[in-house]
Amino acid sequence: NGILAADMIVYIAIALIGYIIMNLSWKTVFNPLEDIAILFFVFAFFSIVTYFINRRKEDYEFLIFSLINVLIAAFIFYFNANPESGYTLKDAVLIYAVLNVINKIIHIRKLLVNRNLNALPKIAVTVLLVLLGIFMISSFYYKVEDHIFILGYYLITFGVLSLFEPLLALVMTNKKVERFLMILLSYELDEDDEEEFEPKKISV
Repeated sequence: NGILAADMIVYIAIALIGYIIMNLSWKTVFNPLEDIAILFFVFAFFSIVTYFINRRKEDYEFLIFSLINVLIAAFIFYFNANPESGYTLKDAVLIYAVLNVINKIIHIRKLLVNRNLNALPKIAVTVLLVLLGIFMISSFYYKVEDHIFILGYYLITFGVLSLFEPLLALVMTNKKVERFLMILLSYELDEDDEEEFEPKKISV
């Protein structure tokens, strides 16, 4: 549960920062692109810390998430220093969204190969993130000029949706829920689990 708490803290922080970005007038106080690039470095730092706290076997999701944040920060610094490149913040947000989904899919595949039930909440969240990306492209990418708003909106929804993953995983730590899902998916149960899960006769 402590491991899941670390995941939840990161996602809550991302959502809160997204909310702050949307509601503060950064444009009149700071250089928005430079500050946002630094913000992605902060995300990278907390992601790598979370990776070392978790240390789940063959689970490199937060490590890769940290690298994604570093890449996006470097990309923002690049097009901020080279405006002739034509890239903008909304391009960075789109690339960020795509890389995050790819990262999820890579780890879903690993969990499915290992017949790990943690694949279920990750699949659910990944589907929602794909739908979020489609919604943002259709609603914001070509229509909204305030790119900071687009970033803030994405961070809020990404943080909130991703928060469901550790919450669902927490629910699945319940033995009855775990055994039910294993039977539903035709996974093999241990002998002790089979005895415990034997249906009880109902007396009328």
